[in-house]
Amino acid sequence: MLRAALLAILLLAAQAGCGDDPYGICGIDPYCERCCDVGQPCGDTCISRDRNCRQSPGTACWASPELAP
Repeated sequence: MLRAALLAILLLAAQAGCGDDPYGICGIDPYCERCCDVGQPCGDTCISRDRNCRQSPGTACWASPELAP
């Protein structure tokens, strides 16, 4: 329940144009289940950096802070 609420807040912040990346960092954020070291997080999976993500934030995260935008 808490995870769903957190994801909803992150989605609303992203839609509001806060400018913050809604995806967390593996090893820091407890909801991360997939670490994206190639490509970018998109929902519950990783996609190529040249594609636009059309999924709401999920369990995929950046593998390290250096990879995040």
